[in-house]
Amino acid sequence: MTIGDKEVLVCPSCGNRTPHKLVFQHKHVGTWYTTDGTASDGEDPASIYSVFECATCHDISLYSHLEPVGFEDATLVYPKGDSLHKSVPAQVASNYSEAKRIQTISPNAFAMLMRRSLEALCDDRRAPPGIRAKRLQALAEKGEIPPFLRKSPRFCGVWGTLERTTLANG
Repeated sequence: MTIGDKEVLVCPSCGNRTPHKLVFQHKHVGTWYTTDGTASDGEDPASIYSVFECATCHDISLYSHLEPVGFEDATLVYPKGDSLHKSVPAQVASNYSEAKRIQTISPNAFAMLMRRSLEALCDDRRAPPGIRAKRLQALAEKGEIPPFLRKSPRFCGVWGTLERTTLANG
């Protein structure tokens, strides 16, 4: 592949299957070692690192593969981490994944789905029924929401939005 070539990939940021443009590529030949710890005698394969830009959201993705093997066997290196730990309740994870998929193309829908994730979290943790902000407050008082998170600026922003929404809607 050469710079500017396109490959149809599923974007790990927006979740769309769309053309990705190769914007950078690096080839690295390092020393490979045998199982006994000695350097190999033969020709060592090159590691190829390829950076692609998504045509939809314009985020980048980094893939790695070995030179004799084609790009079809490449491994996604970056970004990773949008998937949640298996301990996260299925409904919370489902809402979160759906929200992350549309975050850059529909911020309002993203916010709605994140609120739905918080509601699913409240249901899973058996917060008393009622207004979302009060349910989250009840979880915080029970220690279900860690103190460091309750004090973080990002969480305070979400909390403030929930409280303003609660006040505006009665």
